[in-house]
Amino acid sequence: MAKAICQHGPWSVLVSPCRHGESVSTIPTAGGKPYFYLYDTLHSKLGVKLPFTHFERAILQALNVAPTQLYPNSWAFVRAFELLCEDLGKAPSLGVFFWFFSLQKTDKVGWTSLSNRPKRKLFKPFLESYKSFKTWFFKVIPSDSRPNLLLDQLGRPFFPLAWMHQPVVSVTVRRKDLKDWEDVFIKELEELPLLPSADIIKGTGWYCSSHTHFNGYSTHALHDLKKRAAQLAEQENQPTAFAKPLAMDEPPQRQISDEGTSRTPTIIGSPVGSDDRPSKRQHLETPDTVGDNMEADRPFADFRWDTLLAGRPPSPSVWGPSSLLGQAVDKGLASSSHHKVKQLGIASTCSALQQYATYSLVLARAVEKEFGLLKSQNKSWAERAQRAEADILQLSIAFSEAEAKVDTFRSANATLQEDLERIVIQNKELSLVKFDMELARDTAYSEMDALRQKCKDLEVSNLNMGERLASLESLLKQAEADV
Repeated sequence: MAKAICQHGPWSVLVSPCRHGESVSTIPTAGGKPYFYLYDTLHSKLGVKLPFTHFERAILQALNVAPTQLYPNSWAFVRAFELLCEDLGKAPSLGVFFWFFSLQKTDKVGWTSLSNRPKRKLFKPFLESYKSFKTWFFKVIPSDSRPNLLLDQLGRPFFPLAWMHQPVVSVTVRRKDLKDWEDVFIKELEELPLLPSADIIKGTGWYCSSHTHFNGYSTHALHDLKKRAAQLAEQENQPTAFAKPLAMDEPPQRQISDEGTSRTPTIIGSPVGSDDRPSKRQHLETPDTVGDNMEADRPFADFRWDTLLAGRPPSPSVWGPSSLLGQAVDKGLASSSHHKVKQLGIASTCSALQQYATYSLVLARAVEKEFGLLKSQNKSWAERAQRAEADILQLSIAFSEAEAKVDTFRSANATLQEDLERIVIQNKELSLVKFDMELARDTAYSEMDALRQKCKDLEVSNLNMGERLASLESLLKQAEADV
């Protein structure tokens, strides 16, 4: 047991069981060997071992309490804070600790409990309700052959050993009185989510992939969170990038050229490597020589609408159907300029408008064909979402039932635990009664043996008296005969 409550090293203590009726608030006698009480749950559940760290001693001294006066959940806060500081490469500080934790009022005199301050919550409690720990404690006595874990070289205790009747009831921390590194450390801790102290102490847990909350705790998860926060801060400090219009992201149109004399509008585009900002729409130049109306409309007759419907551009320089659509619109707008209208006349203009209507109908059918498939896919995904919602509802119902069963099991387990504690107490009392009865029986047997011996002595004495009486009677008879 002594090895179980001590850390690795040249430490040694003596562990003594407590007598029946002994309490953790028992005051040691003056002049006796120093000792203190310790709950079993501190080393078995919370990992708090001897010797206490400087921070743990400082906590006990600051609160003016013995180790057993501090509730186990409060010990869990102290232990989790130490481990968190170790993971972050910081020294545990009383100022930082009491910035996040305050003393909680309790009805029981002498007990001390810590809780998260409002709007400064750092850890979740180790257990929501810590029960059945007050009856499992033992006495710790320092060993003579090892370093003393209770007293310093001057004989002063490192922390209050006995139950203190006047513990500290309030601790106030002012931010301006803290050191600079403590203030920076508080800012780092305030950016963390609510951490589970149980997972920190046990060294288990995992971090949600969305980087929004903890479902547990691990050192890697903590480093990931810090890295994520640094990246977000760096992104916020970067200047806002220039947002180009959508038309500026369109690829350059295919340049149409002929070696001979061209009668079609020429599309002049910027080179691919140009540093100039492209205009929203390509500039159209019209040659000086203009032919008849039919030749002016040839680009629309030559435009390959089948490639637009199939989604394949006529040349690699045109990127996708969206650029084909832009090419068609650009050509249409070029022919509908004011100069062209005057040149074409009413009949040709109406013919061009009729062609535009035809092109719009073809485009509408292409859009209907394309987005009709998307509509069916959307319907399929909606059905899948409904099935997923139904599955989630069933899982929620099953989870609620399982949770109710777990609560029932916990309540039954707590009842059994209380019954077990009562049985253990009754067994201890029966053992004491049995010991007293055996002691009384041994005493009665010894008295019976003494009475038997006395009776034998009386019988021997009676026998001797009878012999002497017989001898006296014979002498008396002889004397009477002589007379």
